[in-house]
Amino acid sequence: MSVCRQGAPIFISFPHLLYADDRIKNSVVGIEPDENIHRTLFEVEPHTGLVLRAEKRLQINVFVATEPFIDDMKNIKDVIFPAIWINESTVIDQKSADDLKNKVLRLFAIVYGVSIGLIPFGVVLFIITSIVFRRKRRSRLHPSARHLLAESHNSIAHQDD
Repeated sequence: MSVCRQGAPIFISFPHLLYADDRIKNSVVGIEPDENIHRTLFEVEPHTGLVLRAEKRLQINVFVATEPFIDDMKNIKDVIFPAIWINESTVIDQKSADDLKNKVLRLFAIVYGVSIGLIPFGVVLFIITSIVFRRKRRSRLHPSARHLLAESHNSIAHQDD
């Protein structure tokens, strides 16, 4: 943030310096990061990408450094000092959740069911097409070729006996 704020020593982190280096966390008394409380969270409906619940949490910190020319700051050690903790949360309301379920997600179930039902239909259609294609092919053969084909099938059958 320093670049955005004309060089001001401002840093953004998760609250309680969650995921920060231990040296930074241990430099401030009272810091107790807890992932369940201090992390950012997004719950997204996987089919539509709609955010169902969001919890954005961040903390604005100020870098405080030793300043030898100011008497009150001579004995201060360099530290990243938490200044503000921001928590923005939203959850989809029940009416919107019901609308999503009834108007959108129900269609996904229908499309899934139809697509599963079309698989056996496609297999049966393929088999029928193959049978029809073979019969038409055989009927197009010249009569003498059909006779030779029948004889070869008969001779193969007699050889097996």
